[in-house]
Parts: sequence; C-alpha cells; structure tokens
Amino acid sequence: MKTLSSFVLTALMAALIVLAAIADPIPPALQSRYIKLIAAFEKCDLKAYDAFYSKDYISVDPAGKTENRKEYMAGMNELMKGAKKAAIKIRYTGASTRKGVVDVSFDCTGKIISLIGTTTFHEIGTDSWKKVGKIWMEIKTVDKVFDVKSPKSIQK
Repeated sequence: MKTLSSFVLTALMAALIVLAAIADPIPPALQSRYIKLIAAFEKCDLKAYDAFYSKDYISVDPAGKTENRKEYMAGMNELMKGAKKAAIKIRYTGASTRKGVVDVSFDCTGKIISLIGTTTFHEIGTDSWKKVGKIWMEIKTVDKVFDVKSPKSIQK
C-alpha cells in the first residue's frame, strides 16, 4: 500500500513539474528580466526600459522591416509620449536555446493611458536574449503581429 501511495505521489509531483514548465516556459534567469522590463514599461520609465536592450538590438516588424535600437526607442518615445500609466499582459508561448541565445515566444496585449486617451496594442513575436557580460540583454525582437490602436483610430 505504501508503494502505491509513493508511486501516485511521485507521478503527481512529476505532472505538476511538467505543468509548471508548460505554464511558464521561459528560463528562470529571464523571468526576473521580464518582470523588471514590464515594470519599467508600466511605470512609463523609458530610460529604465531602454537599459534592457543591447547596443546592437534589432526589431523586425511583421512586414520584415528592421529598426536598430535608436530607431526602435524613438518609436517607443513617440508611442509613450505624454503617457501617465501603462499596463501589459503577456503570455509566454515557448522558449528555445541556440548557441548562447534564448528565444522567447510571446503573445501580449496592453494599453498606454495618456492625456489624449488610451492606446491599445497586441503583439505576437519572439524576443532573443543573450548574455552580455553577466547580464541578459535583449538582442532582437521579431514580430508576427503588432497592432496598435491610438485614441484617434479607436474613435473612428
């Protein structure tokens, strides 16, 4: 009887470990980076937000157009212009490792609240992270979907 209980308990624990891995597929080292990145975004602190991106960061939009870090941050500054608060909800859909780079797939939605109204967005893509020195830095984002609705387009 004791053996059957131990077997059931072991099987249950193994199932919980598998479920936890499925529920949060990103490596623990990147979990804290994402928590801090999201916090910077939600505080509309673009200086802190910018610190997560490597100097050679590249963003690729759904049409295949690329932007370097400077261009990407200029777009973020425009998007966050006058923002008082923001919120983001992210669901991680997978992770893989290749040659020291961790690719994290995600699906996120969010909103940015400013004096002119609320901007909403939906993004589906993959972030690529690499250790620069001892710190994980985002080196690339490739988006499959990036829809933004500004207060003006929402009212139409």
